[in-house]
Amino acid sequence: MKLKYTLIIVGVLLVSLTIYGLIKEILNPDVKENEVLVEQNASEFSNEIEKIKEFEEQRANGTISTEELKNFEKHLKEKYSTPESTIGYLFSLAMTKDTNNYSSAFINETFNKDIHKQADLTKLNGKIDLINEAMDKLTQTGTLEKIEYQDIQWTTDSKSVRVLTDLYYKGWKEPVRVNILLKTNEEYDLHTHSHNRTEEHNEEGSNSYYVASSVWDMISNIEKGATENDR
Repeated sequence: MKLKYTLIIVGVLLVSLTIYGLIKEILNPDVKENEVLVEQNASEFSNEIEKIKEFEEQRANGTISTEELKNFEKHLKEKYSTPESTIGYLFSLAMTKDTNNYSSAFINETFNKDIHKQADLTKLNGKIDLINEAMDKLTQTGTLEKIEYQDIQWTTDSKSVRVLTDLYYKGWKEPVRVNILLKTNEEYDLHTHSHNRTEEHNEEGSNSYYVASSVWDMISNIEKGATENDR
């Protein structure tokens, strides 16, 4: 009798684990890119920014067709619409010291809390100085070499995912793991440099992700890793 009950319990556990695995497989986005070399990614990003500026000039001068511009925007959205690409985008901004586009990696609420509410507004460039400080600490003054995406986890919020990410810095014995929360409920407009939250974008199937984790929480983990690597 005991053996019978044991087999039933084991069977229930196996079924539960199988169901959990299927749910995780369905709800968790696949890791599209496991590893990104930061300098190469930053270089590609810089080229994209130059193309955007070039296209904007051509659009202002009326020397580019609407179709060409739409195709390029489609290319950008496809390239930067995965959780992994959003994190790569953030660290590319930091590596290239792009203070102009830094806010575009974050949801508004997080950026406001991290920068607007903490910057020294008595200084002319208080916000820019704080963004530069954050970027320096994210990259450890440009020594970030590689990003590895370990897992993407679903959350109770259907518009959010968590990405377990390992950061490799030059001269460090071990990588630092950060858990980054991303959200999909906003779309960043390249022309207005602002976030749109209209239902229209969601209906069109926009899948752009934005960082919802505080940059200072990420930096705290990185600095803790720096201390452990010095031991």
